[in-house]
Amino acid sequence: MKRYAVIENSNVINVIVAESQEIAESLTGNQCIESDHPQIVIGSVLVNDTLKPYASWVLDNENVWVPPIPEPTFEERSGKYAQWNHETNQWDTIEVEPAP
Repeated sequence: MKRYAVIENSNVINVIVAESQEIAESLTGNQCIESDHPQIVIGSVLVNDTLKPYASWVLDNENVWVPPIPEPTFEERSGKYAQWNHETNQWDTIEVEPAP
């Protein structure tokens, strides 16, 4: 099964899993675009037929959406998980609890 972004007015309104694009569009009644990109979430925007994860992200030289601030290295974030905060346009570090 594949992941599809459900598009309405150039915005991602949902992300679903379906066998094919045709099935996804039939189920939702909307345009659907296949995307395995982990940053594609509700609120992402369709720009020039590509899904832009966040309004602040820009295209790099390889035509890939990237944040305006590079993700901190593992050492810089002291081994914590980094997550893009689209409200503050910066990386947040999150403590990850070890599995029991």
